[in-house]
Amino acid sequence: MTTRTPKQEAWYQSCLAAFAQRHNRYNAVTALTWCAVCLGIPAEQVIEDARAAGVSEHDSDIRRGMVSAIAKVGSRPATGHKPRRREERQTFPGYVRGLIRDGGGAADFDALRDLSPMPVAGMSPQMQTAAFLAALYKPTDLLHVFASDRHRRGEIGRDILTRAEWLERMKRTGDLGGGCIGKNPLTGRQGTNGNGDPSYTSRDCIAAYRYALIEFDALPLREQCAFWRGWLSNPKRAAALAALTFSGGKSIHGLVRTGADAVTAPTVERDLRDLLCADPDKRYSADPNTLRPHGGTRLAGAMRHDNGAIQMLLYLARQ
Repeated sequence: MTTRTPKQEAWYQSCLAAFAQRHNRYNAVTALTWCAVCLGIPAEQVIEDARAAGVSEHDSDIRRGMVSAIAKVGSRPATGHKPRRREERQTFPGYVRGLIRDGGGAADFDALRDLSPMPVAGMSPQMQTAAFLAALYKPTDLLHVFASDRHRRGEIGRDILTRAEWLERMKRTGDLGGGCIGKNPLTGRQGTNGNGDPSYTSRDCIAAYRYALIEFDALPLREQCAFWRGWLSNPKRAAALAALTFSGGKSIHGLVRTGADAVTAPTVERDLRDLLCADPDKRYSADPNTLRPHGGTRLAGAMRHDNGAIQMLLYLARQ
């Protein structure tokens, strides 16, 4: 048996763990066999380890992958694991379709409401907005609420207030004056947007990268519902889902907890993109732009101004 350093062993075990996930196997076999060849692990050992991890029906895929990896890497073991270049990064083109299958292929809004940890059925629009804010944000979080047709630069005290202040306004007026909300809290300090103009809502103004927004632009709604039902079929994924809101148009906005400690975590954003945006059929590819720390999501309970539809809350879990 080849002696491996702790770092090399961790690399190999992480590739094995990815291969053991049912919807990852056809994509993860490349990473696993590449790793094995780099570390000098023979094919039969990889097959034995894969069987121990619960994968017994992909022996031939492993052997083919080893042959391909040897042709690219060579058979001499590497001295250590070097980070892959961007173009060599592992992606998961079948991930979204796999979750849709897990969700039954098609579903409806009621199927998602039934899975919500907090009861959302029968809530008035104002109650939906208040519940959304209270469940996902802290009283002192600075939040940007804006019109759905325009993402302004933001102004403290006008369209940027604390959660507590927005809830107080909701009590007084029953409306926050906008159909969208910045998905992550702000620092309150001025930064610059992509054009170099002053802004309070740009990427460098984000206080914490708590949420990423998953949205599909072209996937039929019934398949979107099935995707989220499939997402919720796994306890670990379910624990990451914070809220689902119907946009009032063609999509469901899913807010997912990133688990990132840093204000900006490019690896989290990158990993989500590799997981959700790799399908060659763009219907099954999430919008990569909404995975960024900045930017907005539809505000549950608010009215969509272009068509008068209410942006309905379908799922909600406290932070």
